[in-house]
Amino acid sequence: MSTSEQVRVRCNVCMRDTFHDVKTTYYERSYSADDEFWSDDHYQVLRCGGCKEVSFLHRSYFSEDTTNVRKPNGEWDVECTPTDQIYPPRLARPVPDWIGKISDHEVQQLLREVYVALQSGAFRLSTTGVRTVLERTMVNHVGDQGSFHSNLAAFVSAGHLPAGLREAFEIILDAGSASAHRAFEPDNDVFSHIMDALENMLWQIYVLPEKASSIKAATPPRPKKTSAAKRE
Repeated sequence: MSTSEQVRVRCNVCMRDTFHDVKTTYYERSYSADDEFWSDDHYQVLRCGGCKEVSFLHRSYFSEDTTNVRKPNGEWDVECTPTDQIYPPRLARPVPDWIGKISDHEVQQLLREVYVALQSGAFRLSTTGVRTVLERTMVNHVGDQGSFHSNLAAFVSAGHLPAGLREAFEIILDAGSASAHRAFEPDNDVFSHIMDALENMLWQIYVLPEKASSIKAATPPRPKKTSAAKRE
């Protein structure tokens, strides 16, 4: 097979669909016992044409999974619709590059598990995981006050979260409880808002202080004021 063959799939590093070079392919066809149905399996090692990330694609075809398509000459034809499985799985949301800056190892590992669940499309588990990350973050800073909402109140009172955001995080905690106890499954847009809020809070707590210290160290001090007597 020519190494110039390309397929267009989503890249986990580029975070968009890119052309991937097909480095190698293994192909096999299977038939049913009566030869009435068939299936094709293509196993391909891919390399992104942009960032050079390597991934593995299993593209399968089944004779009964078809779609009607119009050819360039205007005639209709029937084509098999492929099913793709890619490893590593495609990321629904990139893991932030600052996650290693979270000094609390437990919180960091819980957050990583949220992204693993999200990558598998497990929105209920992800939302429950967000609640757990919030709970552990609050308890580690203000102690266990007996309930999620009491922990949140103490967290706000201690200055770790602006009072104006308390209601927003109460809503996020309630969403996590609904996923855990009532099988609530947020759609992708709703969960994206939840993750935006969580990431923003964690960045402010664990990352911003270190960055502020670096900025302070790099900023030259103000010159001392000269007294009026010395100027004369």
